[in-house]
Amino acid sequence: MRDKKRFFVGIGLLILAIGGLAQTPKDVLIIGMSHEPVIDFAPARVYEFEGAFVLEQVYDQLVNFIGGEEAFTKIEPGLAQSWEVSDDGLTWTFHLRQNAKFHSGNPVTADAVVFSLRRSLERHEPPIWILEQFVPEKDMIQKVDDFTVAVTTNQPLGEMLMAAVLGYQGICSILEWWRPMPPPTTPMRWGGWRNTMQALDHTS
Repeated sequence: MRDKKRFFVGIGLLILAIGGLAQTPKDVLIIGMSHEPVIDFAPARVYEFEGAFVLEQVYDQLVNFIGGEEAFTKIEPGLAQSWEVSDDGLTWTFHLRQNAKFHSGNPVTADAVVFSLRRSLERHEPPIWILEQFVPEKDMIQKVDDFTVAVTTNQPLGEMLMAAVLGYQGICSILEWWRPMPPPTTPMRWGGWRNTMQALDHTS
């Protein structure tokens, strides 16, 4: 009995020692959440709430809904600092923030936006219906200049519906076109994928 007691005391001390060595760095935020529905974090494939929550911390969209008590009632700028719609309600023009950068240091340009949205249409993963029902063709997404993008829809969209589509995490996340693992635009970066869990590191 005494040996067994010593064994469990030893195990307890070992756990405490390991815990002391594995303290969370000051610039890392740990959030506990269910991850069973998560398949992966490839932007074109993320469809479930948990995956979208993670991508929201890593990638930006053109526009966003504000959170808190007014969640999904007001739109705020994302990578687009302003936008307007044509008189017929079919073409939304987005003016990008010129100070937004990917983690590589490269600027977020109209080329990246066009690439990202067209890439989602080409990959045609299950979530694409959210975008494709209104923007079924790649040519409906066009670069106007280096920091301006025009998205034409097949029917007039109100501003809230436009934001619900182009603000959707994943298929409408903006990626850097030339990298195999597109870097993010937010202060968070990929920390590695293992056992269906994604670790994130804060970089600023």
